[in-house]
Amino acid sequence: MNDQVELNTDHRTLEFQARRFPGRLAVVHDDKTMTYAELDQAADMLVEGLSRAGLGPRSRIGVRMRPSIDWLIVNRAIGKLGAEQLALNPQLTTAETVELLDDARAEALITADADHTKLAEIAAHRPLKLIVGAADDQSLANLYISPAPKRVGPPQTPILIYTSGTTGKSKGVSFHDRLPWDDDERREYQDAIAATPPHPEGVRVLLTLPVHHAAGAVEATVTHQRAGTLYLLPRFKAEEALDLIERHRIQHWMAVPTMLLRIKTLLETSDRSWDLTSLESIYVGAAPVPPELKRWVLSTFGPVLWEQYGSTEAAAMTRMAPEDFLTHPTASGRPFPHVTIEIVDEHWRPKPIGEEGEITARTPGLVGAYLGQGPMGPETLSPRGFFKTGDTGRLDEDGYLYVTGRSRDMIVSGGVNIYPAEIEAVLQQHPDIQECAVIGVPDPDMGEKALVVLELKENRRELAIDDIQTFLSDRLAKYKHPRAVEIVPQLPRNPMGKILKPTLRTRFGGA
Repeated sequence: MNDQVELNTDHRTLEFQARRFPGRLAVVHDDKTMTYAELDQAADMLVEGLSRAGLGPRSRIGVRMRPSIDWLIVNRAIGKLGAEQLALNPQLTTAETVELLDDARAEALITADADHTKLAEIAAHRPLKLIVGAADDQSLANLYISPAPKRVGPPQTPILIYTSGTTGKSKGVSFHDRLPWDDDERREYQDAIAATPPHPEGVRVLLTLPVHHAAGAVEATVTHQRAGTLYLLPRFKAEEALDLIERHRIQHWMAVPTMLLRIKTLLETSDRSWDLTSLESIYVGAAPVPPELKRWVLSTFGPVLWEQYGSTEAAAMTRMAPEDFLTHPTASGRPFPHVTIEIVDEHWRPKPIGEEGEITARTPGLVGAYLGQGPMGPETLSPRGFFKTGDTGRLDEDGYLYVTGRSRDMIVSGGVNIYPAEIEAVLQQHPDIQECAVIGVPDPDMGEKALVVLELKENRRELAIDDIQTFLSDRLAKYKHPRAVEIVPQLPRNPMGKILKPTLRTRFGGA
């Protein structure tokens, strides 16, 4: 497909929009801009460079970047190449980055890192056909080749995303591993997601979410499918976000609850005022949204709030429109088209309406396997194709889902999932730690924060949080570091010796 000269007639593609609106702004980042025609041409030139480096269809290319114009070019170029983008968090350490590159069998790495040492370490650990950073002698700009033949890409670049889970072992979730589904139903499902909330043609969108997560990448794609303009704010600051909304008359913004809480605090304490009347929709997800925060958004901005519930493995499951908050204010929404939600017990038996149990879902976006690990087992995926989310909830008579809890091991801090088992496995290597448990405790700003509870080895009495974070500095990304520490003589255990985390949560305020 990618070597065809004729333009794709799919109205959702970059090529189609570049032909219709060549001079329209596709992206604005600070004082830099790029039109649709310029973005399309830059992606074609980059594809030529990637091809000459030996990359092609189904190659996996690691991309370790924050939201930027360069990220958009790279993302669109990978799609035109017919390759798959491996999404890498820029905060990952060198060791973590190498681990994911190895597991994904990536053939290339494109980063925004200017650190020659870090790139050299990665190259030394992993044979790659191409490794590109921000350094002058190996910069992205050197890959652009002109003139370049016209390439045609899909509406959305396939992305491989890693999710950890309770074992602490990262698992790759690839679009290519989706379970078979009726093509028309899948298209209707994808169109419904893209229309939640509705993006009018030419929409102006503020992008503050990271693009190594599905939500940020999809938001960028959907904006361009609607011939809209992206306004980038890679590092969220409440005042800068409000300034951009006012200056550019932003119509749509996707946020996590922590961002909205910071906006709320700023509006309630600042002497300044902002004209935010251009906002037509605020889309929130990635973490539970407190009912009082929902009420504040609706009272402050009007009927603009939308909410989504989903997972990396099963994609989007339910949605809440502004009118739903009036009748079902604490719900997480009703299923998208062709999505079926069931509440089950530990034996996969469906529970009656109104009863709480584990949330399972069958969706057109469901993957049936983790990368390189074979099909999901019966503990995760039922024979009927329902995925266990690890969350608990209930359904009401109107079909609304209420998420009442989740796998208690996982911590959601500022909309980002943190998996305690991963942290615990590293901390067990500390010479002074006998045993540890990491739990989530409430945090007024981030929603939750990671607390580590320690049993120290004999003759050791103290270990400060700064010491722990220093130990983790080159082993785990900073966002995974515990923010507080408690030292106990003995961790509570059941008769089988398993640490009782519910007891720790009750004791330290996380219940």
